[in-house]
Amino acid sequence: MKLALVISALAVALTGCGGGGGSGGSSGSSTPALASSSLLTKIGTTGSTSSAFIPTLVSGEFAGDGSKYAVVSGWYVNDLSGPPVKIYKLNSDGSALDATVAILGSEFSFSVMYPVVADFNNDGIDDIFFPGFTDQPGTPNNPSAVFISRKGQSHQRYDLTDPISAHATIAVDLDGDGDLDVISNQGHAWINNGSGVFTHRKYSNSGASGVCAGDFNNTGRSQLVFTDSYDSIQDTYIYEVNATYAEFNNLTKVATLPVSYFDKDSTTQELSHDVSCIVADFNNDGRPDIVIVSASNSPAILAGTSPPQSYVQVYINQGNYVFTELSGLSTYNSNTLSSYTPKVMDFNNDGKPDIWLGSVNAWQNNNSNQFWVNDGTGLFAQQAISKVTTILDNFRTLHTDITPVGNYGVALPIKIDGKWNLVFTGGSTTRQHSIGYAITQWTF
Repeated sequence: MKLALVISALAVALTGCGGGGGSGGSSGSSTPALASSSLLTKIGTTGSTSSAFIPTLVSGEFAGDGSKYAVVSGWYVNDLSGPPVKIYKLNSDGSALDATVAILGSEFSFSVMYPVVADFNNDGIDDIFFPGFTDQPGTPNNPSAVFISRKGQSHQRYDLTDPISAHATIAVDLDGDGDLDVISNQGHAWINNGSGVFTHRKYSNSGASGVCAGDFNNTGRSQLVFTDSYDSIQDTYIYEVNATYAEFNNLTKVATLPVSYFDKDSTTQELSHDVSCIVADFNNDGRPDIVIVSASNSPAILAGTSPPQSYVQVYINQGNYVFTELSGLSTYNSNTLSSYTPKVMDFNNDGKPDIWLGSVNAWQNNNSNQFWVNDGTGLFAQQAISKVTTILDNFRTLHTDITPVGNYGVALPIKIDGKWNLVFTGGSTTRQHSIGYAITQWTF
């Protein structure tokens, strides 16, 4: 199914600013096609005990030779112990190699929500920041750890002792020195000295769910977007970082984004949980735009008497902190959990940023996995990928030693030798997770 999504002509004024127009066009993107045969390779499992495992999945290039790796991590529900982190080198022939020790120097267990992959020491090789996370209210939070690349050797591990519980974490240059720093959603930042050594800083924030960043007003510095700050129905804000390295606790609120989808008809109760956001220039006008993914917090859904619902909102930057919202984004709002890890990718090699949405219940719901292919004028080819579920079902049929998962699973496209393939992992209620690698060779 392909849906053309046209930017709404209605401009939404933000914090006293005037409105602007949208853009138009037609989409020339094709429905992604799956290669006739796909290899399904099992590349790891863990042991099983009690408590559910919630998986996370990111990718990077950790050797400096162009090789692609998948990082599998996660956390246990109501458990302080950390699951084993695994890193796999992915080959174009469908094989995969456990490279955990080669990259990290040793085996590593850690409770983490979403790792950050970035080049923190500017050597052209990806590093990994593991922000601490604890899914157990009332217990001490976990510290963080970062692994910095050393050419020809395993990464150097640095333990960051400041305890946090990060729901979302990104890499962004906070102090304007050209080096990527790290900031979480809940009042913590780490300033990078350029060699991968971090200094912990706190900042004032009301406890947001998601965070992303971009230079939205052409200031030459990144501004921060915090979603779902829990202080009102309209609670996704843009902040300027007007602090120096020594006093990073000063953020200035400069804009409020349009009200979230699930709150548009509510005046007294906050019904939208805006879990994540990403930034890219989707209409090629030189200004970064914002995508926010939300879940419904309606009483029926929270009580478990109604299936989950999610929605995606794309805000087009008009300048001066004014944003207009794309209309017609509807198919992701279909009995699925939100995409906690939306990704910006260029699927069809046209130089325009596309969007991948993969929910934490990717093993259970076809609509969880979607390609949104952007033509650069404000139109997307929006495609729900039921083939992902088919791949996962086939994988479990081939590998019957893996305990079938319940609600939890993550899928991520990774480009290897010019072809889009799929890495996926799933958790279970027996604390076991499996990792798979499928040669899909999607074309667009």
